[in-house]
Amino acid sequence: MEILPAEHEIMAYAIGALVLSHLKEDEVWREILLAAESKAMKALHDIQEALDDDTLDDPGCFYRIEAILDALESNGITSLRHDW
Repeated sequence: MEILPAEHEIMAYAIGALVLSHLKEDEVWREILLAAESKAMKALHDIQEALDDDTLDDPGCFYRIEAILDALESNGITSLRHDW
């Protein structure tokens, strides 16, 4: 049976939630939390750079949106809308 992208995302979320619930009981939790926070801050920084980049100016904001999607993807966050 083929797993569709939406099903994959839902399963990944469910697996992640289960793993996190078990990790909270372990000392390694703090290290993982700090790493995740660092990764999240990097993604936000990259998105902010795309929003503030005046060279990405076109009427439909296509270049700015593409830069934001690229920033998300480079930080491990995928989007089904970015298929070009």
